[in-house]
Amino acid sequence: GRIWVPEMDMQSLAGYLQTKWVIADDLVLKAGVRQESIDIEVDDYTTLKLCRSADQCSVPMSVKGDTINYDAATFNFAIKYNGYEQFSPFASYSQGSDVSDIGRLLRTATVKDIGLIQTDGLNPGELEALQVMQGWDGSHLAEDIAPTLYYRWMYRTIEGAMADEFEQAADSNAAEKFETWHRTIVSENSFPRLLDNPNSPWWDHASTPEIESAGDIITASFATALSDLKTALGEDRSQWQYERLHTVTHKHAMADVPVLGPWLSVGPFGLGAAKDALCKYEFKLKKEVDYSVFSGPSMRIGIDFANIDAAESILPTGQSGNAFSPYYQNQAPLYHSGLFRPMRMDPDDIVAHASATATVKP
Repeated sequence: GRIWVPEMDMQSLAGYLQTKWVIADDLVLKAGVRQESIDIEVDDYTTLKLCRSADQCSVPMSVKGDTINYDAATFNFAIKYNGYEQFSPFASYSQGSDVSDIGRLLRTATVKDIGLIQTDGLNPGELEALQVMQGWDGSHLAEDIAPTLYYRWMYRTIEGAMADEFEQAADSNAAEKFETWHRTIVSENSFPRLLDNPNSPWWDHASTPEIESAGDIITASFATALSDLKTALGEDRSQWQYERLHTVTHKHAMADVPVLGPWLSVGPFGLGAAKDALCKYEFKLKKEVDYSVFSGPSMRIGIDFANIDAAESILPTGQSGNAFSPYYQNQAPLYHSGLFRPMRMDPDDIVAHASATATVKP
């Protein structure tokens, strides 16, 4: 059956001009231009609850209605030569415009104001990426594409809204100062508040005579973020898995020593999760397209106090600090897969599973 979309009222107005020139009887030129304006008015509505599984569902959001405007100028040109009796060579070029599947985008909106949703100017590939974001339930699985898009768009949106103020207030080191600030928790915490206020003066670019809106900055930032990811990960968006950028390497104290350092370090490992997840991994937003982790749990332990013998634990790398030991990094694959090892408490259980015995004599 039909899938629900918000109530919309669309009005379209277009004008065109088409011309034709005949030169020396045999050469025919045609050219034209069409200007189209489309306004889509959307009432207040509530987004759909979408579920990936029985226990993974998005939370419906109340969205304030508004009008979405589309304006497009399209051109056509053709040339034909009639000087031959056998055939008439010709060439032509024409443009067209259409409105994206706006209903699909609106029913899973992730902002509270229609005025922030702009698809005008996005090409089909960008609209497809936007639909991935619109259908995201917030999960951070290693194979997910949406978090890859989200964090790069987040970086570019904060940059688009605030970097110009640094340029206006700071000296020649404005870019460096902005990047330093951008890597702080203050930058990340400002993002939801910024999105929640489409009338914030931060949205307007200080160096331009025009007054940019929240939608202008958000849309431009999204397109720039996609360009960044294409450069870093390739044209095929199906290969933009979160784990390709969200990685961790457990660096040894001598990690910067050539040859020896990389051998002593453990990793990299592609990861899911995020800084606000139960499985917590921290990374900084930065200019480089890189979500490498700098902080995470140093150990995980699960204890059932009703059954102590069933306790489990896991280390990020291994029990041994000896790089030549088989226990130097043997726990790393388990740790990064969310698995555990038994914490053997009972003496008989320890003896039964012993792999070696060390005897200390006075």
